Formats: sequence, structure tokens, C-alpha cells
Amino acid sequence: MDDIKEEELTWFIDNNSNFYLSKWEGMKDSAFKLSWNWASFLAALLWLTYRKMYLYSLITILILFAIGVIEGILGVPTGIDFGITLLIWVSFGFVGNYLYYRYAKRKILKIEQEFKDEARLENELELSPI
Repeated sequence: MDDIKEEELTWFIDNNSNFYLSKWEGMKDSAFKLSWNWASFLAALLWLTYRKMYLYSLITILILFAIGVIEGILGVPTGIDFGITLLIWVSFGFVGNYLYYRYAKRKILKIEQEFKDEARLENELELSPI
């Protein structure tokens, strides 16, 4: 995948690497970067945190908080509030795999710059995710 070796991605992902590698392989040659991820749909904040994407978790919390405040000020009815929330979670379901790929790629490239030795690189990649 791009300039990252599949084995490096496998070391980094650890759990469910086959799932993510197959999703990312499908995205590689396509302009269409959306694919479904049940975990990111059903429990986006937990999934983001489990995959160590802490900044994405924080941004999501802040966005949800801001939306809640705005809805409270405007007096948005419950049905519309639920619809907005559902739209956010469905969006995570569709973009979760791509977000994780971009995150993993960025982290691996950063680790590669620090660790040139293959054994140390593998160890660092295995320690980096979960």
C-alpha cells in the first residue's frame, strides 16, 4: 500500500489486521475511499480510543458537545436531534477505515524516520498500537 509495507501495517494494526488490510487494499486503486466498519459506527468514540486515535476522539467529543449546545439554544426537537446524531455515527461507519489508514500510515512513517534498524522498527510498531 503506497509507500508502506504490508508487514509494517500488520505489525502496527495487530488485532484484526486481515480485516483492515482487505478494506485498505480495496481502497488503494479506487477514488472511492468509503467502506463500512461496524465498530466505528456502533461505538465511534470507543473505537477511536481503542485504535489510539486520541486526537480524533477529542475532536469528536468537542463537536458533539458543540452540536448539543447549539441544539439546546435553538430548541431543536428530539427527532431532529436524533437524526443529526445518527448521521454523525453513520458517517463514522463509512469513513472509519479510511481515517484509520491515514492515521496508521502517518504513525508508521514517523516511526520509520526514528528507527532505521528493522528489528527495532518492528518492535516499535508492535508497541505503538494496542
